[in-house]
Amino acid sequence: MNSHEFHVLGWSTILGSGAITTVVFLALVERLRRTFATQADLNGLGDRVNALQTLFTQLRESLEDNRDRVMTVESEQKHQWERVAEQVIRPLERITEKLENVTEAQASQAAALEHIGKWLDRIEEMRSSSAPPKRRTP
Repeated sequence: MNSHEFHVLGWSTILGSGAITTVVFLALVERLRRTFATQADLNGLGDRVNALQTLFTQLRESLEDNRDRVMTVESEQKHQWERVAEQVIRPLERITEKLENVTEAQASQAAALEHIGKWLDRIEEMRSSSAPPKRRTP
């Protein structure tokens, strides 16, 4: 059986690492520009860097929007479960409590009936042992 582990990164980790990557990339681009690039190369590279910055900004905004949506959905689900608890679980708890009370009452009644039965058995024994012998009719 295959076992898979999924590691979910937090929003701050994703956004933070993206920002760090962008800063490092921009520093590298600047270093390359100073060292090797001609003006024509720099213009094309600058356009690509701007496109990457725009893409990163869009990605960050999308992640923030998704985070907000997830938080909204989680909040709605929490409220739904609270309503389920109010409408279903708590009434079931009350019913269970009442059934437990009924069970206790039935156990008390059974004990009382058993006690009464023992007394009736004793009375019957006393009557049968103290009763005069029955006559047999021929």
